[in-house]
Amino acid sequence: MDVSINFETKYIKYYGNKYLVKKGFYEGDVLDLDEVEKLFAQTRWDTLNNHYDHGSDDDETVSILFIKNGKIIKFIDDYGGSASIQMRWAYAYLLPFINNTPLTKVDKVNDIYPKRDYYTFNRGDSTLRLTKAEGYFLYLQLQEAKTTNKAFKPKYSIELARNYTYFPRHIFGESYEKMIKNFDKVETDGRYYKIFFKNGQIMTYDIGYNYITENNISGLFYKKENEY
Repeated sequence: MDVSINFETKYIKYYGNKYLVKKGFYEGDVLDLDEVEKLFAQTRWDTLNNHYDHGSDDDETVSILFIKNGKIIKFIDDYGGSASIQMRWAYAYLLPFINNTPLTKVDKVNDIYPKRDYYTFNRGDSTLRLTKAEGYFLYLQLQEAKTTNKAFKPKYSIELARNYTYFPRHIFGESYEKMIKNFDKVETDGRYYKIFFKNGQIMTYDIGYNYITENNISGLFYKKENEY
């Protein structure tokens, strides 16, 4: 489940798949967000660590972003429910809240959201994997971006890092990529995104600023041979 909540405009955007009640993209105005806002305020999120991990394997990671003026100001990754009880109460409240909130299902044209997987920025022999929250935020900005014919010098390519935990290679094989990916490649300098779709269409999107250099990104570029 991926959720974006704007407390100022009282608007929600949501993506759900697999076992969730609402599958696909939904969005809409939600007038009563008081309880959600109160629960997250009680976490004192600005005082929390960025990463929580209890050291076990194959557990769930919940990634959360706090955004102000269109930029990431805080990220929290909670692996295995290791964050504070207040934070776990806050994000656990979201699923039943979304299920019981009327939202409008929307169709996405040229959908490039990786759904189950992770956006990765590649630069030479180095790569940067976004968290699911960071990837969803980038996706939403691409949906709202203006198209342009401006030429730019690409610094990165974007690929999808497969999620073999939920979709093992031996079960899905090569059909996996076809199931989730409808673009061949993406070239970007951080602000402009040139997307080569499988249907032959090529579009360049301008999100208005450099996503990599101007956001509080959780990860750092690392050598690809160190990727797991």
